Amino acid sequence: MPGYLPSFLKSRRLLLAGYLLLASIAAIQQWSLKRPGDLKGPSLLRVAHAAEDWPAWLKAAGIPRLAARGPEFQFYGQALQAAVDGLGIAMGIRPYIDDDLAAGRLVAPFALSVPKGMRWYLVYRSFQTEQRDFVAFRRWIMRAAAAPAARGKSAGKVAHHAD
Repeated sequence: MPGYLPSFLKSRRLLLAGYLLLASIAAIQQWSLKRPGDLKGPSLLRVAHAAEDWPAWLKAAGIPRLAARGPEFQFYGQALQAAVDGLGIAMGIRPYIDDDLAAGRLVAPFALSVPKGMRWYLVYRSFQTEQRDFVAFRRWIMRAAAAPAARGKSAGKVAHHAD
Protein backbone atom coordinates (compact mmCIF):
# COMPACT_ATOMS: atom_id res chain seq x y z
CA MET A 1 0.00 0.00 0.00
CA PRO A 2 2.77 2.56 0.69
CA GLY A 3 3.44 2.97 -3.04
CA TYR A 4 -0.18 3.97 -3.65
CA LEU A 5 -0.41 6.84 -1.19
CA PRO A 6 0.19 10.54 -1.70
CA SER A 7 3.27 11.79 0.12
CA PHE A 8 1.27 13.52 2.89
CA LEU A 9 -0.19 10.16 4.02
CA LYS A 10 1.46 7.37 5.97
CA SER A 11 0.32 3.81 6.52
CA ARG A 12 0.94 0.88 8.85
CA ARG A 13 -0.18 -2.64 8.04
CA LEU A 14 -2.60 -3.97 10.64
CA LEU A 15 -3.73 -7.40 9.46
CA LEU A 16 -3.04 -9.98 6.76
CA ALA A 17 -5.86 -12.42 5.91
CA GLY A 18 -5.36 -16.13 5.31
CA TYR A 19 -7.54 -19.20 4.66
CA LEU A 20 -7.65 -21.91 7.31
CA LEU A 21 -9.64 -25.17 7.42
CA LEU A 22 -12.01 -25.48 10.37
CA ALA A 23 -14.11 -28.24 11.86
CA SER A 24 -15.66 -29.38 15.09
CA ILE A 25 -13.66 -31.82 17.20
CA ALA A 26 -16.40 -34.42 16.62
CA ALA A 27 -16.08 -34.05 12.83
CA ILE A 28 -12.30 -34.43 12.97
CA GLN A 29 -12.70 -37.63 14.99
CA GLN A 30 -15.56 -38.93 12.83
CA TRP A 31 -13.56 -38.58 9.60
CA SER A 32 -10.15 -39.37 11.16
CA LEU A 33 -8.57 -36.24 9.71
CA LYS A 34 -4.84 -36.70 10.10
CA ARG A 35 -3.53 -35.31 6.79
CA PRO A 36 -5.01 -33.23 3.94
CA GLY A 37 -5.56 -36.35 1.81
CA ASP A 38 -8.18 -37.45 4.35
CA LEU A 39 -10.47 -34.68 3.06
CA LYS A 40 -11.83 -37.06 0.39
CA GLY A 41 -14.49 -38.31 2.83
CA PRO A 42 -16.19 -35.38 4.57
CA SER A 43 -18.35 -32.68 3.05
CA LEU A 44 -16.29 -29.62 2.18
CA LEU A 45 -18.56 -26.69 2.96
CA ARG A 46 -18.41 -23.99 0.30
CA VAL A 47 -19.29 -20.30 0.16
CA ALA A 48 -21.02 -19.15 -3.05
CA HIS A 49 -19.09 -15.91 -3.52
CA ALA A 50 -15.70 -17.46 -2.68
CA ALA A 51 -15.28 -20.25 -5.23
CA GLU A 52 -11.49 -19.77 -5.21
CA ASP A 53 -11.02 -20.58 -1.49
CA TRP A 54 -11.01 -24.38 -1.66
CA PRO A 55 -8.97 -24.73 -4.87
CA ALA A 56 -6.31 -22.36 -3.49
CA TRP A 57 -6.05 -24.23 -0.18
CA LEU A 58 -6.13 -27.70 -1.78
CA LYS A 59 -3.39 -26.70 -4.23
CA ALA A 60 -1.22 -25.37 -1.40
CA ALA A 61 -1.86 -28.62 0.52
CA GLY A 62 -0.59 -30.65 -2.45
CA ILE A 63 -3.95 -32.15 -3.43
CA PRO A 64 -5.12 -29.92 -6.30
CA ARG A 65 -7.13 -32.71 -7.95
CA LEU A 66 -9.51 -33.01 -5.02
CA ALA A 67 -12.68 -31.08 -5.79
CA ALA A 68 -14.59 -29.37 -3.01
CA ARG A 69 -17.98 -31.07 -2.91
CA GLY A 70 -20.56 -30.33 -0.30
CA PRO A 71 -23.29 -27.86 0.60
CA GLU A 72 -22.90 -24.31 -0.64
CA PHE A 73 -23.77 -21.38 1.61
CA GLN A 74 -24.29 -17.70 0.85
CA PHE A 75 -22.06 -16.47 3.66
CA TYR A 76 -18.97 -17.61 5.57
CA GLY A 77 -20.88 -17.40 8.87
CA GLN A 78 -23.40 -19.98 7.63
CA ALA A 79 -20.65 -22.38 6.56
CA LEU A 80 -18.84 -21.91 9.86
CA GLN A 81 -22.02 -22.63 11.83
CA ALA A 82 -22.53 -25.79 9.76
CA ALA A 83 -18.96 -26.81 10.69
CA VAL A 84 -19.69 -26.13 14.38
CA ASP A 85 -22.75 -28.38 13.98
CA GLY A 86 -20.55 -31.16 12.56
CA LEU A 87 -21.89 -31.07 9.00
CA GLY A 88 -18.51 -30.82 7.33
CA ILE A 89 -15.24 -28.93 6.99
CA ALA A 90 -15.40 -25.17 6.43
CA MET A 91 -12.92 -22.64 5.15
CA GLY A 92 -12.44 -19.65 7.40
CA ILE A 93 -10.51 -16.43 7.01
CA ARG A 94 -8.12 -15.25 9.67
CA PRO A 95 -8.46 -12.94 11.54
CA TYR A 96 -12.27 -13.32 11.42
CA ILE A 97 -12.21 -16.84 12.89
CA ASP A 98 -9.65 -16.26 15.64
CA ASP A 99 -12.36 -15.96 18.31
CA ASP A 100 -13.93 -19.29 17.25
CA LEU A 101 -10.52 -20.94 17.53
CA ALA A 102 -9.76 -19.35 20.89
CA ALA A 103 -13.16 -20.40 22.29
CA GLY A 104 -12.79 -23.96 20.98
CA ARG A 105 -15.98 -23.80 18.88
CA LEU A 106 -13.88 -24.82 15.90
CA VAL A 107 -10.42 -26.30 15.54
CA ALA A 108 -7.97 -26.30 12.67
CA PRO A 109 -7.19 -29.91 11.74
CA PHE A 110 -4.14 -28.78 9.76
CA ALA A 111 -1.75 -25.89 10.38
CA LEU A 112 -1.69 -24.80 6.72
CA SER A 113 -2.88 -21.22 6.30
CA VAL A 114 -2.94 -19.85 2.76
CA PRO A 115 -2.72 -16.07 2.21
CA LYS A 116 -5.96 -14.64 0.82
CA GLY A 117 -4.22 -11.50 -0.43
CA MET A 118 -6.30 -9.14 1.71
CA ARG A 119 -4.60 -6.66 4.02
CA TRP A 120 -5.86 -3.99 6.37
CA TYR A 121 -3.97 -0.74 6.93
CA LEU A 122 -4.15 2.22 9.23
CA VAL A 123 -3.80 5.26 6.95
CA TYR A 124 -3.21 8.69 8.44
CA ARG A 125 -1.85 12.14 7.67
CA SER A 126 1.81 12.56 8.54
CA PHE A 127 1.17 15.59 10.82
CA GLN A 128 -0.94 13.37 13.10
CA THR A 129 2.19 11.60 14.38
CA GLU A 130 2.77 14.68 16.53
CA GLN A 131 -0.66 14.51 18.21
CA ARG A 132 -0.66 12.68 21.55
CA ASP A 133 -4.19 11.34 21.16
CA PHE A 134 -3.41 9.93 17.72
CA VAL A 135 -0.14 8.40 18.95
CA ALA A 136 -2.10 6.65 21.73
CA PHE A 137 -4.74 5.47 19.26
CA ARG A 138 -2.11 4.17 16.83
CA ARG A 139 -0.33 2.30 19.61
CA TRP A 140 -3.65 0.79 20.77
CA ILE A 141 -4.82 -0.30 17.33
CA MET A 142 -1.44 -1.78 16.42
CA ARG A 143 -1.48 -3.85 19.63
CA ALA A 144 -5.09 -4.87 19.09
CA ALA A 145 -4.36 -5.96 15.52
CA ALA A 146 -1.34 -7.97 16.67
CA ALA A 147 -3.24 -9.69 19.51
CA PRO A 148 -5.26 -12.17 17.37
CA ALA A 149 -2.11 -13.24 15.51
CA ALA A 150 -0.22 -13.70 18.78
CA ARG A 151 -3.19 -15.52 20.30
CA GLY A 152 -3.35 -17.78 17.24
CA LYS A 153 0.36 -18.60 17.51
CA SER A 154 0.18 -19.33 21.21
CA ALA A 155 -3.07 -21.27 20.85
CA GLY A 156 -1.83 -23.08 17.76
CA LYS A 157 -1.00 -26.23 19.68
CA VAL A 158 -4.46 -26.18 21.25
CA ALA A 159 -6.33 -25.08 18.13
CA HIS A 160 -4.91 -27.76 15.85
CA HIS A 161 -6.12 -31.30 16.24
CA ALA A 162 -3.52 -33.63 17.65
CA ASP A 163 -3.75 -37.41 17.90
